[in-house]
Amino acid sequence: AKHDRIVHLVTQILDLNKRLATSALDPHGKTVLKRQIEAVDEEIDRVVYGVYNLTPEEIEMVEKH
Repeated sequence: AKHDRIVHLVTQILDLNKRLATSALDPHGKTVLKRQIEAVDEEIDRVVYGVYNLTPEEIEMVEKH
């Protein structure tokens, strides 16, 4: 299930990045897409951290680098 979730999220972030790069959006539209990309990226991180059962301390170390 986690694998499928990661695949779905990666597909979603690739689509959002493609839309950001190819769409003629106004600044607000670009900001919205960038926020969506950030949210999906954070969700990918959370799922991966869960796969490896990282502690809050380990997550902090990973995010510092």
